[in-house]
Amino acid sequence: MTEDADRALNRQTDARTDRHVNPLPLPAQDLAGLAQLREQWASMPMIPRLVPDRREGIDNSWAGFDVRTVLIGEQSAGRFTFHDVIVAPGASLAAHHLQGTDTYWVVLDGELEMTVGTRTERAARDAFAFIPENTTQAVHNRSGEPARLFIWYSPAGPERAFALAHQRWIENPHASPDACREALSLLGFTFHRQGEQLPNDNRVNAPVSRLEAQIETFDDYANLRKEWTRRLPVPKLVTGRRGVAEIPMVGQDTLVLLNGDEGSGRCVVFEYRHDPDYRAPAHHQPSEEEIFLILEGTLELTAGNATRNIPRGGFGFIPRYGTHGFVNRTKTRTRTITINSPAGHERGFEMIVREGPSAKLPDLLVAHGWRVHEHYAPPPST
Repeated sequence: MTEDADRALNRQTDARTDRHVNPLPLPAQDLAGLAQLREQWASMPMIPRLVPDRREGIDNSWAGFDVRTVLIGEQSAGRFTFHDVIVAPGASLAAHHLQGTDTYWVVLDGELEMTVGTRTERAARDAFAFIPENTTQAVHNRSGEPARLFIWYSPAGPERAFALAHQRWIENPHASPDACREALSLLGFTFHRQGEQLPNDNRVNAPVSRLEAQIETFDDYANLRKEWTRRLPVPKLVTGRRGVAEIPMVGQDTLVLLNGDEGSGRCVVFEYRHDPDYRAPAHHQPSEEEIFLILEGTLELTAGNATRNIPRGGFGFIPRYGTHGFVNRTKTRTRTITINSPAGHERGFEMIVREGPSAKLPDLLVAHGWRVHEHYAPPPST
């Protein structure tokens, strides 16, 4: 693709920022209807989106679960759906799995009992989970206080199950949790019999080997991604930060909660800790989406042609070709969860630390999927 064509797509994507789109009708309340809807989503343009307050999301709540959906399939070409969820004391989502859909969790507040595969742990603030398709998952709030978490799915679709559960609850607020579970079951949630296990359940946090790759062109980068897809994804449950890999960059502590080697290349999940005045200049990525969840502080975030101060609990979605960047203008550190899909962004950061401000850096940034809108010299590595 020529540089002119690339920038034209960049401008077209930015022009769609925060454009309103109505949910499409679901052809039928079953998996066949959901499959048809996903085909429709795949042809829709993606929309850059900033959501500073969960109240801007769609209310998909049901008994015990205050759900605000902040990204739907119509906005992400069916690639993702994101939800800000407050789980009431005593509420639970029993053991289940999804076929063809990956699940991710990040705890913002409170404490939950989380099950991933055969592992069940107390998950407090900042806990993270990656539950690939056909892996057991469950969540239970056994504490006396509400707990808040972000849940996202790839591809989109579970938001329609949540919407159906919400509809059933609105129609009968006194219905048992089984009624909502029945609604979820119609659209892809398979709830387990007691003691049921899946083959992937015993692989939680299993070690993986690193696929080495010398990346000098974008074709090299694409080939690494292709090799990753040949691997089985490894479920992860991360309830602390001990042993989590770190990429040393001045001004931005970069922790890697899930990398391409572990997740079959589906995405990389970072926790960033930005020093005051840290700035990522405006850029776009032609081959990946980027998503921001604010864990702490306030970040001035650009998505497409909009720039807003996004506080704790805020959300940002930037599709491929969408302009993005950020600045920490506060006097304290900010922390974010940032997702890039597909994976590979972590190898770009490693390259920046390794190369420093060398003459090769501009070409290597392009090789790793970046299109920087201004001159960029990285901070030195520690």
